[in-house]
Amino acid sequence: RTSRKTGDYFYIFTEYSPQFVTRYTKDFEGKEELRGFIPLAGGEKMPVSHILLPDRIQDSSYLVIASVNVHAPQQIADSKAMVSSASLFYVSEKSIYITLPDFQQGEEDTQILKFHYENGRIDAKGAGKVKGRLKDSFSMNEYKGYLRVVTTNYTQEGERNSLFVLDEQLNIWGKIENLAEGETVQSARFLGDMGYFVTFRQTDPLFAVDLKDPAKPSILGELKVTGFSSYLHFYGTDLLFGLGYEVDAYSGKQQGVKLSMFDIRNPEKMMEENKYVLQNEHICPAIENYRALTIHPQKNIIGFLCGDAYYLFSYEKEKGFQINLKEEGFSGDVRGAYIGEMFYVADKDKINAYHIKNGFAKTGELHFTS
Repeated sequence: RTSRKTGDYFYIFTEYSPQFVTRYTKDFEGKEELRGFIPLAGGEKMPVSHILLPDRIQDSSYLVIASVNVHAPQQIADSKAMVSSASLFYVSEKSIYITLPDFQQGEEDTQILKFHYENGRIDAKGAGKVKGRLKDSFSMNEYKGYLRVVTTNYTQEGERNSLFVLDEQLNIWGKIENLAEGETVQSARFLGDMGYFVTFRQTDPLFAVDLKDPAKPSILGELKVTGFSSYLHFYGTDLLFGLGYEVDAYSGKQQGVKLSMFDIRNPEKMMEENKYVLQNEHICPAIENYRALTIHPQKNIIGFLCGDAYYLFSYEKEKGFQINLKEEGFSGDVRGAYIGEMFYVADKDKINAYHIKNGFAKTGELHFTS
């Protein structure tokens, strides 16, 4: 499913579906064993003590977490398994958080599981539950031992949004509920004692949340603008970049891909400092997949595919968003990357090179042959 590398250890998250068959084998100590029922780690069956059961089992598959030392990749350093599928993963400096949907009586809650990891060792630490559904992994953030979570709760009365603060044992320590009723969370981002999240129905409220007191989180500011941002990214310490769609405030019709830059120096009086709309563009993979976005505030680069063209923007307060490159002819899974003074754009067929200091002049093109 996914992976992380910390120090000399590589942590791998995989999913395993057992084979329920009617044939039994007697391959150890005369005991019968259902073939394929226990997942393998490093080619060996995992110890039963390494397999965890949630309070309510809603899936017959396993989530397997294994660690490998990069200097000894032939051996599994540690492993744990859980009888359940997984929705989202969030990994902090020393903790792994995994979310699971929990449907009961027509409502959806989210179970959160916590593991501690260090030097290859993986230990289960706790489990908790919050109301509603998380949009993505950016809806979770750990800071000073507390986990902050933003959710949308879908009920028969309509949508309600909440922010929860959980302690190290995943008990709810503080919360704000029933925010922006009838709207849904589109994006979230946290930085230190502050949290920011966007909800949407016809307009885009950007909320700023004070998290200094984990027991008493509070809304500091709310900014309503047209459209909505599906992805947020801090652009330095005073600015927050948003990528999403511009929407007509009256009809709700999408008008194109929207870039926003929010001034967050004063959370109580946030401003949309500038915006840029790519009119009538509606296909932008970076809106749903942040890996398709290349962004570097220090180099002043914002790059992504929109339609069949790769765009590179820069940003200045006085000039707003400026297009430095628009190169057509790309398709599929496109990525941008920089090395030194060179910027590269690659898809499945080719790599193009551009010189950053020379106005992104094209310096070369490499085509692949099958």
